[in-house]
Amino acid sequence: MTRDEVLSMAAKCSLLNGLIPVPSQFLHFAEAVAAHEREACALVCDEQMTREPYGHAKHAAGQCAENIRARATTPKETE
Repeated sequence: MTRDEVLSMAAKCSLLNGLIPVPSQFLHFAEAVAAHEREACALVCDEQMTREPYGHAKHAAGQCAENIRARATTPKETE
């Protein structure tokens, strides 16, 4: 999630009230919430992977978990 996306969501929820610049604590909080949600989603994939005995479904679940966790290090995340 980019900072612009965070700010856009905050504006839609009337959280900014014209504050410029946005306090860095707000952005850090939003980033922490996004990281927590990413990990929760990846854990669902991990759990599904352990339920699959073999095959494509097991591999796909593992790939999904890896891809979700990788979003934390993509350029989009750090903008």
